[in-house]
Amino acid sequence: MGGAETCRLVALTVISAVASDPQIRPDIIQVTAGGVDFRSLFKDGVRPVLVAAAQKRSAPWQPSQDPFVSNPFREPSIDAAWVQRRKTRLAGADALLAIVGYVRNEPASAERVLNHLARFELALLEKSVVIYRIPLRLSTRVVFRLLTEWLANDSGGRRHEGLSIALLRFAGSHLQSGWNSIESHHVNDPTPYDALCKTNDIVQAVGEVKAQPVSLEHLRQLADQMGAHQARRGYLFTRTAWLPDKDSVEAEAIVGFLRDQDELGRRIDILDVLDAARFWLPLMDQQDNALPDFLRELARELDAHALTADRRSLALLLEKL
Repeated sequence: MGGAETCRLVALTVISAVASDPQIRPDIIQVTAGGVDFRSLFKDGVRPVLVAAAQKRSAPWQPSQDPFVSNPFREPSIDAAWVQRRKTRLAGADALLAIVGYVRNEPASAERVLNHLARFELALLEKSVVIYRIPLRLSTRVVFRLLTEWLANDSGGRRHEGLSIALLRFAGSHLQSGWNSIESHHVNDPTPYDALCKTNDIVQAVGEVKAQPVSLEHLRQLADQMGAHQARRGYLFTRTAWLPDKDSVEAEAIVGFLRDQDELGRRIDILDVLDAARFWLPLMDQQDNALPDFLRELARELDAHALTADRRSLALLLEKL
């Protein structure tokens, strides 16, 4: 099956359960609704097998830590009404329903269906090995043109997130009092922050990426994470086109909120991710290897957490340089 990674991982998990016990209902995904503990089965059984398969093939893929924690899979069951609610925002929802419906009616087919799903996932792993041909010398103009073209075909903000994390990593390594590590996460994991910028395990800043119209609520969420991690700096990466009109009520509320945060000792900045690249990279481009190193940092972040389509897109653009 195609579609979102979460759908594929859920399908592998529920069908493997039926293969071991035909009495298990694959369409009921919550214990409280009469199902089994699929979350534990995924973490303890399915995910380790997938990680080992990826390592064997030298594929950088790291499956989601817990697909069942995402909102679509917090519902009691997968049925037609679930698909109707989810299919416009969750690729593969209809295919997942077809699979669990078929196995529910034909539990004896579970092992055959599981083998088919496993072969499909292994084929994706083979395709996930991406080689980034990064030139030894680059100009800021070339890098900025590359990033602009790559972001233009973003879907769901995944590329904006990868670039923002790479910029934070690269900036931290160049700042005199910057952070020396960043904790980010898999693109499908519902973590309440996108980046924790740390120095010796102390969180210096929290980064969040919003590839959508920015609202006051987004700033509140970022401030909450700063408070939870005792961070004094926060960065919300977005695009200027997604900011509210400067004369709008929402914009005035955001300005007032940021002023209040200043008084609390929390500094929050809203950054256009491409502007950040445009202004930061020339300052850090003091040696010929600086810009190639930045693109390698971006590639490492994508290899660790992004989807194959986004990684391949960057690799193809690099080959055109």
